[in-house]
Amino acid sequence: MRHTYSLDHFALLVRNLDRSVAFYTDILGFTPIERTGSAVSSWRTATCGLMEASRYA
Repeated sequence: MRHTYSLDHFALLVRNLDRSVAFYTDILGFTPIERTGSAVSSWRTATCGLMEASRYA
């Protein structure tokens, strides 16, 4: 049986980027490193891409 111990990176399409960033910073404790327009591509604790869905629909 395989066990997952860590996660390298992930990307999510979100409805509201500002609200999602607030969740990841205030609740999960992530620190955003780079934000460009409709996306946050790097965080200090993980590589997580958040992209506003309306920009990519």
